[in-house]
Amino acid sequence: MNFKFLSPATSELQTAADFYEKQAQGLGYEFLDEVRSTIDKIIRNPQA
Repeated sequence: MNFKFLSPATSELQTAADFYEKQAQGLGYEFLDEVRSTIDKIIRNPQA
């Protein structure tokens, strides 16, 4: 299974990551890692 974010969603995701990064160094990257991890879990087990 593949996934693709629409352009507006990609923009919102980047805006959120930038916000978290401004709160604490590295937090934006942790946020993006968690999003990716969650997407990977959904792809591995879409019926969960």
